[in-house]
Amino acid sequence: MSDEANVSCLTRHLDGVRSRGLAGRGLQRADRPSGLSGGRRRGRDVLARRRGRQPEECHSVQRPDGRRRCEPQGRGAHRHQARHCRADPAGHPRQSDATLGKWVFVPGYSDGTAPWGLYVGKQAFTHDDFPVYRDYDRDYAFVNVYNGAVSPAPGELTDAGRLVDSVGGQGLAWNQPLGSSADVFGYPAGSHPDGKQSYTGESLESSSGRTTAATVPSLKAEEFAAVGSPFTGEGALGSSWLLRYDKSSRLGVLNGITVSVADTDGDLRYDTSLSPYFDGELSEVYRAAVITWSGSIVPA
Repeated sequence: MSDEANVSCLTRHLDGVRSRGLAGRGLQRADRPSGLSGGRRRGRDVLARRRGRQPEECHSVQRPDGRRRCEPQGRGAHRHQARHCRADPAGHPRQSDATLGKWVFVPGYSDGTAPWGLYVGKQAFTHDDFPVYRDYDRDYAFVNVYNGAVSPAPGELTDAGRLVDSVGGQGLAWNQPLGSSADVFGYPAGSHPDGKQSYTGESLESSSGRTTAATVPSLKAEEFAAVGSPFTGEGALGSSWLLRYDKSSRLGVLNGITVSVADTDGDLRYDTSLSPYFDGELSEVYRAAVITWSGSIVPA
């Protein structure tokens, strides 16, 4: 698609957000019970040390202008998501295994509004084990996005600058011990297995719990983290897990993303969210992403 066609499509998209609300903030996958089983409680921090990897994180820090960012942050134009949110894995109703070519990030979305505009994805960095082996232990991606685009009037676009300069950024942590308290943030929208729907998907929701080890044989996942959460999968896959989250500053460190949900007690209500364990291999994917420049999608 040409740059002119991209801009035209983006303008129509922003006009649609303003006039009728955004139908979805991201690509979604239908709920499915994940076959959760008891985890191998090896202690991830102990395992990491055996591999010669110490717990690490990069921190959200305040810049001179009062905003915050993750340090090291690179060029401030990337975000995380579940790797399957960028592709149609085998078994998806669309019956395609191709990488999706058009996706946007809408920070601060609430009830049909896009207060900071849309950030169009440019490219993504993933772990090879997911597309090659369907290994959900590596179901994550870091996405480079173009500068934001806002529409001050129908048919018009202006450049909103880099993502981190507009909305700030969280830290990233890996090789962290399990048993930590995690706050989960997402837009759950689907129904529970009993047919009841607790959320609308139109506003940001949160839940909290302590992380534990889990395995999910149906996903070839041997090194997952789990946290108690009532979120359904539809709309909430890709939800952020933040450690040491501070409500006053709204800052924490990212240490998980929901890739599946489970009903562990058989009451037909989802009660657990699941994420790949963030280890040193994830940090290598992150470091490759932060040095990549995206630029602007709006013509000068």
